[in-house]
Amino acid sequence: RNTSLIFMRPLRHSFSSSMSRLQMGKIKLEPGRVRLIDIISNSESLATRNAIVKKITIYRDVPENLFVNADDRLLGEVINNILDNAIKYSHENSRIEITANKFKEGMVEVVIKDSGVGISDENQTKLFKIDQKFILKGTNGEKGAGMGLNLVKEIIEKHEGDIWYYSKENEGSEFHFTLPEAQNVILIVEDEDELRKLYHSVLAPMLPNFRIINASNGYEAMRAVYIQLPSLVITDHDMPLMSGTQLIEAVRKKDKYNEVPVLVISGNLDSKSIERYRGLGVTHLIDKPFEIEKLSETVQKIISEYLT
Repeated sequence: RNTSLIFMRPLRHSFSSSMSRLQMGKIKLEPGRVRLIDIISNSESLATRNAIVKKITIYRDVPENLFVNADDRLLGEVINNILDNAIKYSHENSRIEITANKFKEGMVEVVIKDSGVGISDENQTKLFKIDQKFILKGTNGEKGAGMGLNLVKEIIEKHEGDIWYYSKENEGSEFHFTLPEAQNVILIVEDEDELRKLYHSVLAPMLPNFRIINASNGYEAMRAVYIQLPSLVITDHDMPLMSGTQLIEAVRKKDKYNEVPVLVISGNLDSKSIERYRGLGVTHLIDKPFEIEKLSETVQKIISEYLT
């Protein structure tokens, strides 16, 4: 549980511009494995000024290890929009709650709840409808027009989620939406076919809830990374076409927060390469040759440190 506001990078586009482009079909969804608390914290930081003006406390209860499969930019704008409305229609010295948890098999639920003016029965019939808008000023006279929820709904549905709400006039509102939970994926990158099969045979029964993807070189690995950022990368260092360091450099360009753990396995690591891996946030290395139990022990350690 956390009531602090964490300052992070600004979003890349304004909500209105992205929404109008989404309506015209010009924005392509780019979903990936996203840590939910990072997106919510970013939205909180953007809402800080308006919340402080009205002396509103934002309370957050979001697990650190909750990941969703979403376009981080558009998801951030959805949360910005709902949170902005919650502040706009809340009274001074009140509280807004943001909670998230697993909802049902494969889905995550986010709830944003306020104790503000609520929505009248008449206006509730207009929510989520693009052809019916209403003007509702905030509690400090802030401008509001239709709340943009029709476009929020469109984004959530494009993510194969649902959105709904509960509201009572003069008592407040709570908005719920769901998103697909990100699947845990282990990417094994090894140019020797027998070793690749061995690693897979050891890890698959040990981690039945993980999907394991195999690649024989860095270029194959990057194709997999661009489809979905993995939960863990296990890579050799000496490979044709692309070395292990080059692969991880490319992964980090996609992994914006350097959160994907990496295990490097190699029989030929010099001090310069080790230093380069450290600079890329790689803390786990195994020297070849090694006992196969070392692989399972190290992977279990990484999972307990980063993914649970």
